[in-house]
Amino acid sequence: PGQVKVGLLATSFGTGGLEEVVAMLARTLPVQGLGVAVYCTDAGGRVAERLRRAGVAVTVGASGGPTISSWVDAVGVDVVSSHFASVDAVRAVVACGVPVVETVHNSYAWLSEEEWAEERSRAELVHGLVAVSEVAAEYYAARTGRSADAVVPNAVHPGRVSAIPRTIARRRLGIETDAPVFVSVGRLTRQKNVAGLLSAFAALCEEVPNAQLLLVGPADDSEPWAALRAACRPLIESGAVRWLGATDDIGMVLSAADAFVSNSWYEGWSVAASEAAWCGLPLILSDAGGARSLVGVEGEAERGLGDAQAARGFLVPNPGGDPLRVDDAVIGARAPGARMANEVALTAALRAVAGDLAGWSARSD
Repeated sequence: PGQVKVGLLATSFGTGGLEEVVAMLARTLPVQGLGVAVYCTDAGGRVAERLRRAGVAVTVGASGGPTISSWVDAVGVDVVSSHFASVDAVRAVVACGVPVVETVHNSYAWLSEEEWAEERSRAELVHGLVAVSEVAAEYYAARTGRSADAVVPNAVHPGRVSAIPRTIARRRLGIETDAPVFVSVGRLTRQKNVAGLLSAFAALCEEVPNAQLLLVGPADDSEPWAALRAACRPLIESGAVRWLGATDDIGMVLSAADAFVSNSWYEGWSVAASEAAWCGLPLILSDAGGARSLVGVEGEAERGLGDAQAARGFLVPNPGGDPLRVDDAVIGARAPGARMANEVALTAALRAVAGDLAGWSARSD
């Protein structure tokens, strides 16, 4: 009696950083004395099943499930934490007299003008706005006029990324003990700019032929993965590039690696990069979302590679140029000049880490 109950609202709970953040909230808010219930408007998925096994109430509204309004009444939620659910879903909650706090999880670069108009409607509806990074907050404010009430970076659940001895992890994955190993964790989507990463890694392999790149995460239709696999067939056939697909054993994969790399066009605050940092890996990140804070490089000035090295890794230029201006039009045009600067710097950062594995390992704490 008297306990505040929080409703966590999202579209689906398959795999991804957003889903992991909501799952972490669902399992840890009760420690703070808050009740929790989860509502998926469209579908459940792997994360939803994991929450159910942990005893969290998860409701799916699609396919004959309860409406949001009936769920709000039945569960008795006092406030809803929305995570990029549809504007109609948010509107339905507000109509029930329940306040909504929206979390901006990304620089929503893929939204059309019509969809940004919808976001402006959301910004007027919600009672509070949290962004996961300063870049995500600025990107959203520039297009909606609504500033974030708070910036709260995404966290890491230690149990999800428990480290194991490096030799055991590599043995399980069939990796040579002395090979420099880079890992990239995340959906193989257009957002992650896998093509640019593979191009930079191919250049590295000309100098470091035993280097390996592990791609971890599901593939989807937004990146022509079949075409990418065909383009880098020699690297795949040699074992230099390996796609491991989706896995819940992130700790083992990170334990086997020497460094984490991500070459995204846009991000919010990368959970995968945060998990890698938690495991002590140096980070090589494109300038997107929370990358500057994660790597430890701050400021707005254009940087060369020497200025981009920090205690936790390297920051390389965004492949589209200014991270606050990247959108579908910029990505579609492939921003040739910015992309070239990004790939040159990315190759140099990969080379720098491969050439100083012992040094980075000594700084892992």
